[in-house]
Amino acid sequence: KQLLKIAEEHGSRFVMSTSTITSVLAHMYFMISNFKSPHFANLSYAYDKEPLKFMISQRKPNSIFLKMIDPEKKIYAIDSDSGFSEPSNMVLLKMGKYMEKMLQYD
Repeated sequence: KQLLKIAEEHGSRFVMSTSTITSVLAHMYFMISNFKSPHFANLSYAYDKEPLKFMISQRKPNSIFLKMIDPEKKIYAIDSDSGFSEPSNMVLLKMGKYMEKMLQYD
């Protein structure tokens, strides 16, 4: 409801969470850069033996849904598809959402 209110105030037609936009932008970068390896040259020597790739969890496929949330004003919500999530990760996912809300509203 808060995102819808902000979208109406600013005349935006699309709303999405920070976690959704992050994954979408990351995949756009991967496609534009042709999965170019990250640059570790300016980091400490401890990273010299690390693989020069993004983590598998960052490179995994990602899907999003486009839902109309206000047909009158034609405002859409873009949501990521959580897919199958293991119960062991559920606590971390919920904590991430709580932290995101705390940062947005404080």
